[in-house]
Amino acid sequence: MHVRELVELAARIAVTSSSNVHPIHDPKGRSIQTYWSAARCRSDRWTRSIRRQGEMILRGEITSREAWARFEPLFLEILASELVSRIIAAAATAHDVRRKTAELEPVARSVFTAHLEVRSKVLQLLLTGERHGVAAAKKLNDFRRRVERWTDLLLAHLSPATDIHDFAFEPNRSADFADDLRSGGSFDEQHLAKELMFSSLRGSLLSHLTAVSPNADLNETIGRSLSSLFNSSHEEAGEAGWLARISQMTDDAQGMLDEIVAMEAGIVG
Repeated sequence: MHVRELVELAARIAVTSSSNVHPIHDPKGRSIQTYWSAARCRSDRWTRSIRRQGEMILRGEITSREAWARFEPLFLEILASELVSRIIAAAATAHDVRRKTAELEPVARSVFTAHLEVRSKVLQLLLTGERHGVAAAKKLNDFRRRVERWTDLLLAHLSPATDIHDFAFEPNRSADFADDLRSGGSFDEQHLAKELMFSSLRGSLLSHLTAVSPNADLNETIGRSLSSLFNSSHEEAGEAGWLARISQMTDDAQGMLDEIVAMEAGIVG
């Protein structure tokens, strides 16, 4: 699964999960555990790749076009999927608040916190690149700002269900977006506004992603686990259908993850 599909999935979850009519069914905790395991495995991959980029810096290769062309898809994946980590953490918190449990939020927040650690490493490299006048670094920083704005906009949809302060890049901006959403409108107007938002998301953010997503296998496992967690029948058939088209059984996702982990263990060994 390309990271752009993962981002759109998270956007759909943000829009639909603020309602009480979308319960989460994960009786054995398999879906949330699969999400955590796959995200952890992906973070490990990211960290190893970033370490190689750091070694290039030490060798004075950081300004070469080849180096940045090689790592651009990785950095785009990390920056874009932070939107996913933040939204899922907020949606999981909203679920636990409704249920008065601590079922999903601790796990989702752990994934979010780990993502922040990787993000800090990427930002350091981007800062170094910009200081050296690397055009690719400036382009990536522009993309990062787009991700941050879209994240705050999507989190605003969850604000009626939970406090989004911890998950927004700029809580005041997200609060302003939430105020705009509360202005309401008819059902048809709201539906049209959502579809226009998704169209704008694709055009202004997802279109800037490269054709390659370095960790498509783990993205797919993450996507399947999230689809299993948040996909349920509800009134907006378009959104339900979109989730259903990429949803698979969680056991299949866990099996895929086990194969990936076993393969990587063999390579490292």
